[in-house]
Amino acid sequence: TAWIKRLLPFLKEKGIEARILFIAANTSNLPAFNEFIKMGFACKLIPWELFWEEKIRSIIKDIKEFPPDVFIPNYFPVASYVNFWIKKAGIPSIIVLHNDNEMHHALVDEFAGSNDDLNVAAIAGVSKMITKMALDKNIGNVKISCIPCGTPVSNQVSNFKEGDTLKLIYAGRLNEEQKRASDVAKAFCRVVKEIPGTEAVIYGNGGSLKNILSIIEQEGNGFPIKYGGVLKSDDVISHFLMNHVFVLLSNYEGIPISLMEAMGCGLVPVCTSIRSGVTELIDHNQNGMLVNDRGDEFVSAIRILKNDPNRWNEFSIAARKKIVNEYKDEIVYNKWMELIKEIALQNTYHGILEIPALKELKKFEINKSFQLTDKRMPSWELVPFYKAKNFLGRIKRKLFFSAA
Repeated sequence: TAWIKRLLPFLKEKGIEARILFIAANTSNLPAFNEFIKMGFACKLIPWELFWEEKIRSIIKDIKEFPPDVFIPNYFPVASYVNFWIKKAGIPSIIVLHNDNEMHHALVDEFAGSNDDLNVAAIAGVSKMITKMALDKNIGNVKISCIPCGTPVSNQVSNFKEGDTLKLIYAGRLNEEQKRASDVAKAFCRVVKEIPGTEAVIYGNGGSLKNILSIIEQEGNGFPIKYGGVLKSDDVISHFLMNHVFVLLSNYEGIPISLMEAMGCGLVPVCTSIRSGVTELIDHNQNGMLVNDRGDEFVSAIRILKNDPNRWNEFSIAARKKIVNEYKDEIVYNKWMELIKEIALQNTYHGILEIPALKELKKFEINKSFQLTDKRMPSWELVPFYKAKNFLGRIKRKLFFSAA
């Protein structure tokens, strides 16, 4: 939500109001939701545990009550399917592509394909590579734009000189399939063991946290590596400025906001050479370093930076310049404003929006790539069982959090 927290206030200043629908766990412990409320935005929670059909109806009911000029389902497949019904009523939609993975490729296939009833008005890709993928696939006359997420640029910059401890940082989601978080922890442990005068810290939360804590305890015991907890969005820049090297060893990305934030602070990025986002931000051996493994090549890159502060300084200046010239928040947000205004001209809403019946929705077929993202409604006799199961799970989570 980091990009949305910055984008929406900017748009509001320009006269574009936003209502935010959260598809999230049905709990009061939703930091982003509560933060948007405090910022003065109208928000509504659509509980994640609802069946696909129920989510569709909930979103359409809200749109009927508060009809927008443009609906932006972000990258949620279930919200994207809402376009099928609201398009008939004259409300256009914009999908956002954030990642280079199967689900995002399927979004283009489904909503910029041969079925005009499903096709959205526009798709915004956050990286050049993802945008090209959408352009190559697009056979539905859908407008395709490249709009990165953008980032504010700090007035202060990181500094590293001869004799200083070189400090490495990872900040982001802690998962394996995309971020390879455990491999990051192992790589950090190896660096601080093999290269004197280095330190490492990991920030974030996710399913890999327990494993990362175990790796740090077992492989990093007695060495300068630690888990720093979860960073609040307002604290990210100040923590980045205390470090020198930003590390991202992912399998795939869209265009990483945390990487842009770090480069804007003058941190030198060392990242895996993946095809989307990272290689658009980093010019190898000019404003950072790209590596092909999380072992010897990664350690070698860190050793080079530790032993050559002048090279670190050259990379640092170039990294910040890249963000200032191409990815600064105002540059990007103006692109969003232009796209929204352009698509809003297609709005022909006539005040009539039918809410589909559950019987109709149960027959509606969705792309197989999305079938794991949302539960379809089972046969009628099983619905009470699933509802009871979700209710008990919610009670269990509340008890767990209150005990914690």
